[in-house]
Amino acid sequence: MPEFTALVVCSANVCRSPSAAAVLRHRLAGPEYRGLRITDAGVRAFSGQSWCREAVAHLQRQKILTGELPDHPARQVDAADLSEAGLVLAADRAVLGTLIRLDPTVRDRLFTITEVAALGPPIASERPTYVVPTDESDLSGVLSWWVAAMDDARGLVDMTEPAERRFPWTRRATIEGYDVPDAHVDGNGVSHRRMLPLLVETVDGIAEAVRSLVGGRGDR
Repeated sequence: MPEFTALVVCSANVCRSPSAAAVLRHRLAGPEYRGLRITDAGVRAFSGQSWCREAVAHLQRQKILTGELPDHPARQVDAADLSEAGLVLAADRAVLGTLIRLDPTVRDRLFTITEVAALGPPIASERPTYVVPTDESDLSGVLSWWVAAMDDARGLVDMTEPAERRFPWTRRATIEGYDVPDAHVDGNGVSHRRMLPLLVETVDGIAEAVRSLVGGRGDR
């Protein structure tokens, strides 16, 4: 089975990207996702730095992390990561810009997390049978089509609208559209208490879109 890699990238690879990757792995853990590889990295990572305690505690409260905490040393993203990834999820636009400078060819596979949460579900739910592989083993083909369709749909969703008016989060945030902001940056007014529910709920929307794609492969 061809493997499809989804890469999540933030600044230091200690909070947003490992947490988003953990949510995706937890939500997409069934045997039907065996061909999906989820990785994470940072654009300014200090190699070996530990996972943010507040992020870990939040994921544990949400039952996303259970049992023994997985080892997660931070690592720096490189060109090989971007070349191998079929989908690259950037935590914010600053990270996205850094990744494009590192490898301009990644542009059509690179989105912010909130872009995919906005574009991905409607595309997945309206997928026409005739343009998507229906082989039950072709997860990579289905996800590659989805990424290409999202690239074609850029600009069709108003990402400047406040997130709380776009998604029905139980813990609402008023952060503007494109970014999941970094709670480790002093002075930006964003706490872990506000950012982490936003991150989890946004990534949940991405996971739901993937479940819709995979669940519909053989019945359309």
